[in-house]
Amino acid sequence: MAETGAVTTLCNEVQAEADRGRAGGCVRGLEASFRSPGTATLSFDVDEDYPFLTLVSMIAPSPDWFVGVDGIALREGQCWASRVERNLMGYDAGTDSGATFTARDADVSPHEPIGPIEALPADVREVPFAMLVLEREDGG
Repeated sequence: MAETGAVTTLCNEVQAEADRGRAGGCVRGLEASFRSPGTATLSFDVDEDYPFLTLVSMIAPSPDWFVGVDGIALREGQCWASRVERNLMGYDAGTDSGATFTARDADVSPHEPIGPIEALPADVREVPFAMLVLEREDGG
């Protein structure tokens, strides 16, 4: 996911957890890149059994960078949140040693631990990398 944006393996892992009753399932977003700065929109259903959201997205065309959040609560007390906002910082997946945003592929073996991007190269000007905005749509 971090190097190419491919999510099939990740979605298979999430679906295996959903089959065990430990996740709600995998929702795929855009299949293609979009201009930055820009906006991507996706609708999905939630329920009381799975009131948290975890998501990841590749930062393109970086070597192996991504943004993500783990377990954002979609409820405030007993009610669904009407709006949730989070700044998304960048993470390095530890699979490629490229030091710039457009570096050529330079695989790392063994892989390094995933962690925050420590030093931003000169060609990266935006921090945070993204803003996540979740808005409740009341559906029937």
